[in-house]
Amino acid sequence: MIDLTNSERLVLFECLHRMCETERIAISHPAEAVVLDKIAGQLERELSEPFEPSYPVQLSAAREEILIGYRRRLGEHGWVERLPLDQI
Repeated sequence: MIDLTNSERLVLFECLHRMCETERIAISHPAEAVVLDKIAGQLERELSEPFEPSYPVQLSAAREEILIGYRRRLGEHGWVERLPLDQI
């Protein structure tokens, strides 16, 4: 369970809703970055997988599972399919 204040939930909702509506992944206010950083920190404390040697394989499988489920619900022409990816 990720623990967010009501203000943090509102900021996150607005950020995610804007990203879905505009099909642009971008931070438009520093508070959005604060909330995302808080979630990342909570996930880091809760997850053991990132510290396991098999993490790259687990991450790849999780990504594929999520994308397959998304495509089943929305088809292969959803907005996330059109996002330019910055592969680092």
